[in-house]
Amino acid sequence: MHGSRPEVGLLELQRLLIQERAAGREALAVYDIFDPKTQEQVGVARERSGSLRKFLRRFLGKRLLTTKLEVRETEDESLVFTVHRTFGWWRPRIDVYDADDHLMGYGQNRASCGHGGYRIYDRRNLLFAEMKGALQGGNGCFLAPDGRQLGTVTRQWIEPRAEARVPASHYLVSISDELAEQPLAKMLLLGAALAIHMVHPGKGK
Repeated sequence: MHGSRPEVGLLELQRLLIQERAAGREALAVYDIFDPKTQEQVGVARERSGSLRKFLRRFLGKRLLTTKLEVRETEDESLVFTVHRTFGWWRPRIDVYDADDHLMGYGQNRASCGHGGYRIYDRRNLLFAEMKGALQGGNGCFLAPDGRQLGTVTRQWIEPRAEARVPASHYLVSISDELAEQPLAKMLLLGAALAIHMVHPGKGK
């Protein structure tokens, strides 16, 4: 599955099922991305970090360290986009870059400790959407500044196998049909969902 290119591109879909691979606390995160309709894998997001950060995360946790996610359509494909979470405990910023390393937008919590809305801005520093909920393991939605719903995040939990150390989780990202021909908008919403899940993994973590 990892070696074959999907028939439908990652940013062509309106619904994406994201499943985290179960791993130990110190391991880097990997998320498999599926088309929920066909169950075909359409992408993979893999955390990248230097050896020093891998060591420090054992003691400091994820929230205090800079994190980078590389999103590809398969393990061997070129980049689709990257997500960078900058250092910080109270209000870490999350930047989304395209495959050419151009900043597409960024997101940041409005308040500390995951409470309050999560705002997403485009590369012109204009408010694109606000994410309500989903920061502590529940459901959430993306709202445009005028109140239109641009997408939702629905989280569900899979019972772990007996030998698994940590439960694996999965969640569904649904994007409004009005953004069907806007891959950059999808990039921002998907990047925000991935990054928030990394910082606030919710139940079972």
